[in-house]
Amino acid sequence: MYQERNLKPRRPDTAFRVALVLLSGLFDWKHALVVINPQTLVRWHRQGFRRFWRWKSRPGRPPIPIELRRLIQEMALTIPIWGEERIANKLLLKLGIRV
Repeated sequence: MYQERNLKPRRPDTAFRVALVLLSGLFDWKHALVVINPQTLVRWHRQGFRRFWRWKSRPGRPPIPIELRRLIQEMALTIPIWGEERIANKLLLKLGIRV
């Protein structure tokens, strides 16, 4: 965030430090700390990255709902001179549905 806006991180002021001390009293943060090996952290990062790209590059296109299929069939039967491109453009312009 700092790099995007070309800002340098500021040092926390006294009010911010006092607020952190007061908030730390509400949460027992010492029990939340876990010591791990650097290799473990790298392994977690790689696994997360693999999962992200597996999810991101799923094969195929998402299925079209049945109601939308029926609407497209009705439009195609009602006005047979319209092609698939014109029907897709009408759905996008009128209903905001991208097919």
